[in-house]
Amino acid sequence: MREPVRGQYLIAVNVRFPADLHKRLTQLATKEYRSLNRQVIVLIQEALDAREGQEKKQIDEEGSE
Repeated sequence: MREPVRGQYLIAVNVRFPADLHKRLTQLATKEYRSLNRQVIVLIQEALDAREGQEKKQIDEEGSE
């Protein structure tokens, strides 16, 4: 099922988390006033943005050598 969110559609997937990771995610979601689902999305987006930034930085550094 797809749900519209801020002009985007969400695709439903099933994910299994280790119990300790689930606990950490749930605690962080509560602290940041998010649902568990939204918290996972935010963390994945942040991780991907950071990785893309690192890759761009590496490419820029390689180009300047």
